[in-house]
Amino acid sequence: MGDLDHLGVGIRDIVIWLSLVPGVGPRRLERLLSAAGPEALLGAGPAELQRLTGLPRELVDRVVSQRRAVDPSGLGERLEADGLHVITYLDSSYPVTLRSLIGGPAVLFVLGQPEALGAPAVAVVGTRKPSPYGVEVTRAVARDLACAGVTVISGLAVGVDAAAHQGAVDAGGRTVAVLGSGLHRLYPRENAGLAEAIIERGGAVISQFRPETLPNEGTFVTRNRLVAALSRGVVVTQAPEGSGALRTAEFARELGRPVFVVPGPVTSRLHNGCHELLRRGGRAVRSGLDVLEDLGLAPGGPGVTCGSPGACVHPDARRGSDPEEASVLEALGHGETVPFTLLQVRTGLSSERLGAALGLLEVRGLVARLPGHCYARLETSSAPRARSTEDALD
Repeated sequence: MGDLDHLGVGIRDIVIWLSLVPGVGPRRLERLLSAAGPEALLGAGPAELQRLTGLPRELVDRVVSQRRAVDPSGLGERLEADGLHVITYLDSSYPVTLRSLIGGPAVLFVLGQPEALGAPAVAVVGTRKPSPYGVEVTRAVARDLACAGVTVISGLAVGVDAAAHQGAVDAGGRTVAVLGSGLHRLYPRENAGLAEAIIERGGAVISQFRPETLPNEGTFVTRNRLVAALSRGVVVTQAPEGSGALRTAEFARELGRPVFVVPGPVTSRLHNGCHELLRRGGRAVRSGLDVLEDLGLAPGGPGVTCGSPGACVHPDARRGSDPEEASVLEALGHGETVPFTLLQVRTGLSSERLGAALGLLEVRGLVARLPGHCYARLETSSAPRARSTEDALD
């Protein structure tokens, strides 16, 4: 676009400046730059800008108003001085996975470490109202991924998203939260503490929206597309029909990313969306280790290579470490087939808590579900590390 020195402003600052205009998304920003050019953008009136770009008069009026309200010169540095990192599509740090995305964001606003967007990443998503089993299996999947040095990506929503971020944080790994709002309007507010923990662990909270943007249905759909685009694959751990997580999975398919699904009871409404994904070709997985293996990211050797010092332990050391899970394993004994009702008596757990513990142990390959609502303990030495799709659906 030529030498801009005489304008006293760089093209990067113009991109950032335009991204702050309400109604200017990636496509309109590109049209303004290509059709009008920097000089017209910084000097022409509304009528001339409309003639050059063909965009609505209301929009070009806002561009002119922005010119009066915000000085584009040095804008990126000023935003960063206020604590926001800004990544534009002109920067070498712009995520490689987004460069081929049609209509991808021209600008990303970042709180935390921008470097977190450069590592291999997997998205973990699901319902906002998970069962105890859904929360636990999500945390377990996220821990496995984080322990292998993979960045866990999710949307900071309550429920499965929060559990995914928390699982990565608990493992000492890195996670990135993609917002459906601007960074100055963090949503939901109850996850503000989690956002701080994400940043403290070397992760990031990001948004493609202007910092003051409030969330709405459209911004959440755009957020879900960005979650899928940033990831090598998407894991859905628990989702009913109509869940936004299914939209994220659909975006992943459109972008050629694999979709992984944790199966659940066929009678559970909270798993109906998951089972539909499986019917349409999703890959059934029982843990984050299966995801890592399918993506070629599995750590080598008998142990796990941690993403950061002290981040994790060998998977076997985590299995059954929860007190309720340990009590269930003890109640199952060795070589026994134990009915669910007898397990309730032996453990003293409610049916909901017992079901959650059994479900997680089954997913980890430590317990087998048998006909007649009975269960048996599997020996870890003989349990396979990964199961086929058919096994996972048994």
